[in-house]
Amino acid sequence: VAKEMVEYYLDYYRERGNNWTILWPFRPDFYYDMGFGYGGKIHVYRIKPTDLPKGPTKEHVRAISVDELGLLIESYNRYYPTVNGLIDEIEMNLRNRMEFYPEIHFTAVEIDGRVEAHYGWRFESAHSNNILVNNMRGIEMLYHSREALLELCTYLRSQFDQVKEVIIRTPDPDFHFLPADPRDGTGEMLGPIYHQSHQTGIGAMYRIIDLES
Repeated sequence: VAKEMVEYYLDYYRERGNNWTILWPFRPDFYYDMGFGYGGKIHVYRIKPTDLPKGPTKEHVRAISVDELGLLIESYNRYYPTVNGLIDEIEMNLRNRMEFYPEIHFTAVEIDGRVEAHYGWRFESAHSNNILVNNMRGIEMLYHSREALLELCTYLRSQFDQVKEVIIRTPDPDFHFLPADPRDGTGEMLGPIYHQSHQTGIGAMYRIIDLES
């Protein structure tokens, strides 16, 4: 049944003149055997707030409400064409996420009416027997400029008295240059003198269905 569903999906878009298809795999190897290839990666960092840089200001940082999702969509859709593996976003998806999961917050840097950086996150417990120890679990972090990123980091750094770690999901392969200490806290070593810094995962997979086009 699952195989027929995927075949229907491929035929449906081939008949409508699309050149390629995309899916989120439950088993990457299964879909690889069906002709899908791997896309971009996501990286997850666990950073102590005080290891993030502190800038001169965070005056443009504010919370984004569910009624202001257009600001996030506009920012995301300026960002995604510059990063391999991301796809466009629509407001309905983001609205559903915030309405079904009210514990998710979006903190943004808004400059001249446009969001130039944002961090989607929720609190999570960081201790099995202490409700006062929490992390900020990021679901998304995007930024358009060094200045906006610095303001966002300044805000996150100021949470050091509230959270143990700031967990950041980013497609940026060079994010390890930002924190003072990019190690993930496990103490693991990769080879003799390589410190484990983050986790990396694959997601969306793609298949070309009209190679000539």
